[in-house]
Amino acid sequence: MRGIAQRFGLPDGCRLGYDDYGPPDGVPLILLHGTPSSRCGWYVFGSTDLAARPGRCIVDWPADAAALADHLGIERFAVLG
Repeated sequence: MRGIAQRFGLPDGCRLGYDDYGPPDGVPLILLHGTPSSRCGWYVFGSTDLAARPGRCIVDWPADAAALADHLGIERFAVLG
């Protein structure tokens, strides 16, 4: 499914949110916005509780990106972050 505010379940039980933009036949790019991103992000989402992911750490992102690519049926993609 294409569009904004998409979500799916990761193998560890967490949910990953993503937006899907661009032409379906374009070159896939996974954009990682960075950590801790903007101070304003917490106000947009309403709570720092959303950042609490017990048992997870920053080095978990490659597996999350791979899970997203699998979910979307993407074999090869670029990463920008």
